[in-house]
Amino acid sequence: MNRISFQREDYIYPNLEPSADEIAQFILSNQIFFEDFCEFLRYSGSWKKQNCREKLISLRSLKYRKKSRDPRVIEYFRLIEQFFYVCNNDNDIKKMRGLVPEKLLEKIFTNRYLAKKNVQECGCSVSIEGNLVRYICPNPFKNDIDSDDNKLTVDVGIWDGQIGEFTEIKVSPDAFHTKDIKYLRLLAHELTSKEIQYKVYLVALQKKDLTQERLVSLSAYREGEFELIGREEVFELSGK
Repeated sequence: MNRISFQREDYIYPNLEPSADEIAQFILSNQIFFEDFCEFLRYSGSWKKQNCREKLISLRSLKYRKKSRDPRVIEYFRLIEQFFYVCNNDNDIKKMRGLVPEKLLEKIFTNRYLAKKNVQECGCSVSIEGNLVRYICPNPFKNDIDSDDNKLTVDVGIWDGQIGEFTEIKVSPDAFHTKDIKYLRLLAHELTSKEIQYKVYLVALQKKDLTQERLVSLSAYREGEFELIGREEVFELSGK
């Protein structure tokens, strides 16, 4: 079991993580709301702390008024409101948008591995036989559509002593950057050199073909290098 180990690197947000966990659990238990939640994340991308209340009132009156007696809808919208209200500023909102999908993936994998001994972590670095996997970019760059820089973490990592699974999850396919591809390629190379079985997933909460289009536009990407998961396949990860 000690061939692969994980170390949490992402900052812990005590004001955000309980709500992110609660929202993720609701979506997992009520998958009928998942597509709607993905759309919510897409069109609320520009919402700010100062205007979120007005946006939420408008959203509720337009979309949920006719179904307001359904207790699941009531709970869902309560959680959507909570999504913003626990945030202290716009940076918190940005972090929350990444936290909920990350928590959801963590729960999906946790359920799959319930009967197996494993180690699992989110926002973590990966060490293989004691050696930390760290991508050091020789020529960093950043622009409006892409970036390449040093990278140390995966969003979700799992190791059961036989196979490692590593996942990078984004709300939008456009959020995949060159640095993600190069880090995961390095990770895959190190695992292969140690003859360790592995799977690497690139997950985006939009349709799979949009993820494919985005990745093809990145010069660093190689077709078929990683397993692409669109939102239509996210819950299939519970049975892979």
